[in-house]
Amino acid sequence: MQHAKKAAETDEEAGGTLEVIVAGAQQDACGCPFEGGKCAPDPHSPARRLFSDELIAAHLDALAAAQQKDGGWQCNWFAWNPVAALEWRGVVTIEAPVMLRNYRRQF
Repeated sequence: MQHAKKAAETDEEAGGTLEVIVAGAQQDACGCPFEGGKCAPDPHSPARRLFSDELIAAHLDALAAAQQKDGGWQCNWFAWNPVAALEWRGVVTIEAPVMLRNYRRQF
């Protein structure tokens, strides 16, 4: 209960700063599309309220469509070498279905 109260106070103290940042964010520093799902990996995430239903739905649609024929997902950022890309592919392949399942999406 103490942590919930502290989280509410922190949210209140932020005074909408996060909403302003999210509203203005269309691309990340690399020029990649901003992905609300990374900040709200499940519907109960504290940051979920910062993203419209349409943005989350679009992210989940794109995530499901990005699944490769072998069942895995590629990382969507530049990997400095093939070994790093392969390592991150494993991480992304674990995270993607978890997020889709959290939002009750089929893949």
